[in-house]
Amino acid sequence: MGVRMPDSCVDESRCGTDVTLWLNGSHPRIEDGTVTRGVCGRSGSDCCYYRSTPIRVKACPGNYYVYEFVKPNVCDAAYCADVSTLSLNTTQTNSTSATSSNINTTDTANNMTFDPCSVYSALDNEWRGTDRGFHTDGFDDTLVEWGGCYDPCNNYTSLDESWRATNKTGGFHCDSSFNWNGWYRLLYNGMSVRMPDSCVNIYRCGTDITLWLNGSHPQIEDGIVTRGVCGNSGSDCCQYASTPIRVKACPGNYYVYEIVRPSFCNTSYCADVTTITSIPTITMTAKSTELTSTPNVGPITSISSIRTTAASTELTSTPNIFKDPCNNYTPLDQPWRATNVTGLNICDSNFNWNGWYRLLYYGMSVRMPDSCVDESRCGTDVTLWLNGSHPQIEDGIVTRGVCGSWGSDCCSYRSTPIRVKACPGNYYVYEFVKPNVCNAAYCADTTNTITSDPCSVYTLLDNDWRRTVTRFYTSFGAFDDTLVEWSGWYRLNLQGKSAQIPESDWCWSLMSCGGYTALLLGGSHPQLQDGIVTRDVYGSYVYSNDSRQCNSYRSNPIQVKACPGNYHVYRLVKPAVSLPMPTYCADSGWPSQCSVREQQIPDPRVKPISLVERWLLPKRRAVVHVAQAVEGTRAADPVLQCQEPAEPLGPPRVDGKKSGDDIPATVNDPCYNYTALDQPWRATNETGWFNCDSSFIWNGWYRLLYNGMSVRMPDSCVNRSRCGTDITLWLNGSHPQIEDGIVTRGVCGRSGSDCCYYRSTPIRVKACPGNIYIYELVRPTFCNSTYCADVNTITPNTNLTSASILSPSNTGTNYLIILYVALGIALCGIATFLAVHFWRRYKRSEVNTENTEEEIYNDAFSPSIYESLPT
Repeated sequence: MGVRMPDSCVDESRCGTDVTLWLNGSHPRIEDGTVTRGVCGRSGSDCCYYRSTPIRVKACPGNYYVYEFVKPNVCDAAYCADVSTLSLNTTQTNSTSATSSNINTTDTANNMTFDPCSVYSALDNEWRGTDRGFHTDGFDDTLVEWGGCYDPCNNYTSLDESWRATNKTGGFHCDSSFNWNGWYRLLYNGMSVRMPDSCVNIYRCGTDITLWLNGSHPQIEDGIVTRGVCGNSGSDCCQYASTPIRVKACPGNYYVYEIVRPSFCNTSYCADVTTITSIPTITMTAKSTELTSTPNVGPITSISSIRTTAASTELTSTPNIFKDPCNNYTPLDQPWRATNVTGLNICDSNFNWNGWYRLLYYGMSVRMPDSCVDESRCGTDVTLWLNGSHPQIEDGIVTRGVCGSWGSDCCSYRSTPIRVKACPGNYYVYEFVKPNVCNAAYCADTTNTITSDPCSVYTLLDNDWRRTVTRFYTSFGAFDDTLVEWSGWYRLNLQGKSAQIPESDWCWSLMSCGGYTALLLGGSHPQLQDGIVTRDVYGSYVYSNDSRQCNSYRSNPIQVKACPGNYHVYRLVKPAVSLPMPTYCADSGWPSQCSVREQQIPDPRVKPISLVERWLLPKRRAVVHVAQAVEGTRAADPVLQCQEPAEPLGPPRVDGKKSGDDIPATVNDPCYNYTALDQPWRATNETGWFNCDSSFIWNGWYRLLYNGMSVRMPDSCVNRSRCGTDITLWLNGSHPQIEDGIVTRGVCGRSGSDCCYYRSTPIRVKACPGNIYIYELVRPTFCNSTYCADVNTITPNTNLTSASILSPSNTGTNYLIILYVALGIALCGIATFLAVHFWRRYKRSEVNTENTEEEIYNDAFSPSIYESLPT
């Protein structure tokens, strides 16, 4: 049934979207021809808050309208269909239904040479109705590749394959093996022919089942019509009913057909040689360009697409040649398809698949897995794997089923089968098609199928100057890795010993690796089972005194792989040119700032000093020579040991001062380097609005505030249509403690009763002193959604200071202060104890003295004394 676009205001959150687009102007009459009308989108009480790109409209005989839709200029908007204008349309036989994902997008000139009332696509999305609310999928017409009307009489592929003739016998061609796309004109040795519209004998047209048009051909005034397709089985001319096709009569006495893949094999579309029309020249209407056609010179085994367009100057029909998919494929190098990649929600049904593909993983050939893959891998939810073994070269092209794993059922989803071919060189090509389930993606098996293993194909990098040394003991060199032409994979080696790029945790002050900026690995090295991983690369300036600045200078990421034999290979790339003279460091396993130029061989009897011990304890590692050789080393080699000096000195300094009380503050602690985000509409009690955080450019760390008071992100479900948006984003996991450092948490958005229906990109979170939290916010994966601020967690700020001027405390200094305070308290306690002790002894001494004097006095006046005196 035909409907119109509404030409009056439509409530928001209808038509399956947020912004409802309606026609700002009345519909034209037939005599008005093609007119232009504005397009409005409602927001709140303003019916035309959004003004989208104008469109063209035409009234057609039969009481219906056609619209030349274009991409709207506002996000989350869709063209509405006014269900109050429903009318039975009996003239709509010249088009087929088209969803917004398969609308033909061929452009035409502004001056149309055809009637759009007879050349259009029917748009019958039920969700566009004005009586429909917001759909959970949130349809968005900005994602549709809209195109104007086009005349297939001027946009077709010439199909000149003589074996299609109704008088040709033999052959087993199968049109379901071809990728049909668009409109075709049938030719026979350069002469125009039609499809037969009556029964054709079997075993003709180069196949078994002959396909013919079940209905008469249209006239020019009929426009595009739909006709059934029948296949003769011998006794029944229409025993096989294939997919209907569209047909159009064109000026010049020829026809074009929108041929589609037949629903069975072996079948082929026939060319009726009794309808041959000689065409020495084909004149195009646009720019009056003449296209000449010359006869073909032999049978053809596949379709060759020669598209005639207005820009063409001459069309010459030449013999088609079978294209081997092993030599005609599209490389598909998308690392997120790897079976070891988790997260993401990519859906292959959103892609326009066309032809054959070869799976690659960072340039290395891989296969589709042919056994079960765990869910939530391969960058999606439903992991698609090949339900059947891979073929051999002698098998040619085979068809295999495709399964999608979900839960405990490895084949819970059965997608459309695909074709596979083994190729010389130990690789495979796949004819991928659109899966029939979402979110699902074709997987790339990186566990056992990489045919070019970097562990066996690498370049040895054995520059001794890449050793990690301290500038105290050697000046930095003049090497610069930005001047190197990096290509492929590299294995590090130092004096015959396997080495690695040190991880950034090994960074220290004044570090040098032959250049000015020492490049370190921003993360741990992978294990064998991890396969190829990507790691960030950080740099430390050779004159940087504060080792905690090691992660402040970021270079370009690299790939790393663990190899059997306990070594790693790296796919090194050109470092960031913004870094002065950067060089990749190499370390053979021992923290080598202890070395000068001698061989670095650790003494197993000396316990290494950890990073924590090195910085949190006020001590410095000293360099001492060991005269005698130790077990496991060569006697001829001087050995350097790292031992604890007797005097606690603190981290090394270059200014001659003692460390411990004025170490530079950490500059990369996000607790003191963040952006205050004080937007009250983010509150969990705020309703209305349709803000979209995916429209913002997020960069770095943020602290949430509510009218100047500190708040957190909610870590439990938030009702929909709060936080100034539709989809409310909350933290899927508890907030960390200070001792946890930086943690990663998922982000969820609610839909209906499912609190985590939408899963956005995970973010990083850190707890900071003062009972506050900071978040490394990133662009969400959908709209309309915003990060929420939980007003139930308000913490008044009594000393809110700008993050840009607030200096962070130094961990080492804090420990020293605590130590000194504790020592002071202990000394005070000891002094108090001694004072009390000596005071008590003094008082006791006084008491004893008084007692003694009293005894002497008493004795002096005792009668017994007088009695003893002589008279």
